Amino acid sequence: MWPSPTPRGALVISLDFELHWGVRDKLSVADYRQNLVGARRAVPAMLELFTEFGVHATWATVGFLFFESKRELVEALPARRPAYVHHELSPYEALDGVGENERDDPFHFAPSLIRRIADTPHQEVGTHTFSHYYCLEAGQVDADFRADLEAAVAVARAKLGRRPESIVFPRNQVAPPYLGVCREVGLVAYRGNLAGWTYRARSEERESLFRRGVRLARLGWCALAVGTGKAVLDYVIPYVNDRVAFGEPVSHRQGVAFTVADMAIELEGMRLVTYRAAGRAEQGKPYAREVALARKLCADKGMFLGSAGVQMLGGHGYVKEHPVERWYRDLRAIGVAEGIVLV
Repeated sequence: MWPSPTPRGALVISLDFELHWGVRDKLSVADYRQNLVGARRAVPAMLELFTEFGVHATWATVGFLFFESKRELVEALPARRPAYVHHELSPYEALDGVGENERDDPFHFAPSLIRRIADTPHQEVGTHTFSHYYCLEAGQVDADFRADLEAAVAVARAKLGRRPESIVFPRNQVAPPYLGVCREVGLVAYRGNLAGWTYRARSEERESLFRRGVRLARLGWCALAVGTGKAVLDYVIPYVNDRVAFGEPVSHRQGVAFTVADMAIELEGMRLVTYRAAGRAEQGKPYAREVALARKLCADKGMFLGSAGVQMLGGHGYVKEHPVERWYRDLRAIGVAEGIVLV
């Protein structure tokens, strides 16, 4: 009998769907309006792409967004609510300023978008808790968290006819003691944090300036890698087009053309993950996970860009008359800084 095939893994994109509830204690609607409008436009566009390419995704959705009206939301609020020491963290105190419905206030209600997500193949509506709940902030207790999750499950079942199966903890504040509560309400998966003290979940109050400095410094390394990689690509493209061998430009050779194309693809990937991390940092959102991903990708692919640039120039890649050899050394240094390539 043939052995059973090894189970194959699956790539599942995890997205947070929170609109203004995710940043309301840091940014006003006026300050964040452009991003919020962009988010509402981006969701349908992403769903079309996911359908076209068969992409699976889970959308961790704040429970408040499910409701058709403010009155319906208020009637569904749990009796038990978190008593944060820092009162500005509680969204319940901001409900008076919320509009009456999605038409009147598209930044705090999104039932139409949630239905569209649920109706799209291979898309799961997970939970981002009911009220964008902060598990590590002082003043709240596990009973508050349970009430919040039960409300999140209830509204998902009422609106979509099914309960969520996964959770993303707001601001990545994963609290291991609360995972048992997640299991008890029917959740089977959660998105955790990377290992290491730099990425360990902490309350906003305990997030030290030193730790933030380390993360932003790593983001700076990513920006350097992107800029240097762009310089390599901009130098290589005209070189391979102008360099003639056997009567034609070397860029006509598939081995050269494909390598240059791979360089451009990897560079765009580096740019996007760096922009995402920088954007979250600028908006005051948690960005430790995004910095870690950007740092790893830029370290690995930055070295590839430098090495491929030298390779495309052949012998000229090693001489100082061409700057590629210097850029390769710079990109290699980014790769070995902090030992990231070996981690």
